[in-house]
Amino acid sequence: MTLKQIAAELGISYSTVSRVINGYDRNFSVKPELRARILEKVRETQFSPDPLYRSLRMKNNRQISFIFPYSIRELEGTVVGDAVFFLEEELSRNHFRFHYLFNSREAEAIYRLPPWKAAGFLVPDVRDPEQVEELEKSEVPYVVLNGVCGKNGTAVMTDDLWNMTCAMEHLFALGHRRIGYLNCNRIQSPELRPHSSITDRREAYLAFCRRNGLEALNGFDDRTHSTEEIIRLLLKQKASAIVAYDLPIALEALHALWKKQIRIPEEISVLCFNNHRFAQYTIPPLTTLEIPAREMGKAAAEIIMKRHEDPSLARGETVSFRGKLIVRGSTGPYRK
Repeated sequence: MTLKQIAAELGISYSTVSRVINGYDRNFSVKPELRARILEKVRETQFSPDPLYRSLRMKNNRQISFIFPYSIRELEGTVVGDAVFFLEEELSRNHFRFHYLFNSREAEAIYRLPPWKAAGFLVPDVRDPEQVEELEKSEVPYVVLNGVCGKNGTAVMTDDLWNMTCAMEHLFALGHRRIGYLNCNRIQSPELRPHSSITDRREAYLAFCRRNGLEALNGFDDRTHSTEEIIRLLLKQKASAIVAYDLPIALEALHALWKKQIRIPEEISVLCFNNHRFAQYTIPPLTTLEIPAREMGKAAAEIIMKRHEDPSLARGETVSFRGKLIVRGSTGPYRK
């Protein structure tokens, strides 16, 4: 039953019922008998006010809108999905509320404002500040998780230049000099501006090869061929180690190498980004460069809460975190 229905049954105004239920007494009074009748009717009907609606109407609005350009199913096992888990914990602990808005994927996803007032916004995977133009114009504090921001936002990212360098240094220290990179360019629509993780890891791979006199093996920029085809190309170039952009690509690489009966890590080492929980269960378990999702989520929560108090804080800034190498059985010393 709604408040309007309760008011109609009691023969009183909607505003009177609303004020009694919400404990509003400023410039408002009601006879004790009527108050008792209203509260009794509320108990009878088991009416429960919508916490989201109440939060949005409060002057001290502490409601954060999480705006995603894709389905909730796509959050599973991603850096953003893991970071949001810790972000939720921090917001809840500090008495902030939050809700999710999932928009259909577009060729260039635009982060749209919700039709109600929010205290702040959290948006993931922004590739271009033009995607958050509506948020910029609203002047409501917003934080971008794993992406870039405009002049009024704050970005929380991982340092993928450093992360790729760390991965390459691990393989280089093991004696590998023929290192290939399985980028994810080939699974991205050519119409889309690439995510910064794609461009930064590619740049760091090429920079490391230049600094250390290594050949950048063909395949890192391939947009058309499958992982199996690129693995075949890397083997022709005598690759002794491979870095994969993420776990799905690493799994494809492991399967392609298994089909060729190539032993890992005895004949070739494999390392991937994102320490997905399933990475430890592959055969052999995958060495990974873990993206600091916990730190990113907690930082995003802290920033959005501080900007709730001071919207000018950290405007246009990027907060960056370095990852961590998790060594398992898929990487080993180079053997001739």
